[in-house]
Amino acid sequence: MKRLFEIILLLSIIGVCILYIFLYYTFNLAASDNWINIRYRKIILSRYYLKSLLKLRQIGDARFDYATANNFTTIILRTYIQSGQTLEPDTLNRVAEEIKRSLTGTKKIIIDKPRMLYDMNESADDAQLTELLQLYRPYISLPEKTFTVQIFVLNKYVPEPTYAGLVLNDTSIFIFTDAIRGVSDLQRTPQNAEVSTILHEYAHLLGAEHTDSYNCILLPEVENRTFFNRPAAIVDTYCPSDIEEMRKATSL
Repeated sequence: MKRLFEIILLLSIIGVCILYIFLYYTFNLAASDNWINIRYRKIILSRYYLKSLLKLRQIGDARFDYATANNFTTIILRTYIQSGQTLEPDTLNRVAEEIKRSLTGTKKIIIDKPRMLYDMNESADDAQLTELLQLYRPYISLPEKTFTVQIFVLNKYVPEPTYAGLVLNDTSIFIFTDAIRGVSDLQRTPQNAEVSTILHEYAHLLGAEHTDSYNCILLPEVENRTFFNRPAAIVDTYCPSDIEEMRKATSL
């Protein structure tokens, strides 16, 4: 009897390991258009421990942590600023108010004290961005129910110098001041461009896609300096189609 129990236990362990490898491959390594990923990814993402177990860290994978109060009730906005770069004084306050307006769950938003990034090249490439993501993982506190959005404020993105912002994983936003301040001669302040860029990238963290609705933050051109060269086009609040896209991305 004991021998039979040991065999059943061993087979169960092997079965669980095979299932884990299969799911990890399906969600992380296989083409994203596989039917399991399409049908079940959102369900997995809505369950924090299961999402963490499978190490789901692609763009949009923290959508339920940011958008609802199920797992976390507080969002921390934490900035890492490259030496010599700055944000306008009220940018993050405006971002926080607009994020709060867009959320479906009850959230408290805390703006953390900025932290400086030293020993970086003046212009960042993909290798440097990847290194930053490896060095700085967001602060998560389950007892306090807090989750962090990381905002890296860098000078310039070498592969695409006109990019004002981008996201590469589920928790971090990069914005590039050279592209944003490229419009400062057309604006009294680059603040609207900073706010618009951060809000655009935050919507991507929720899994939202670009829209083609005129004068909305989720227009694809908002990530690019050439868009900001038209002063009237800089918007700093989500339009109805932005909100609809974000809520569609965070609904099961």
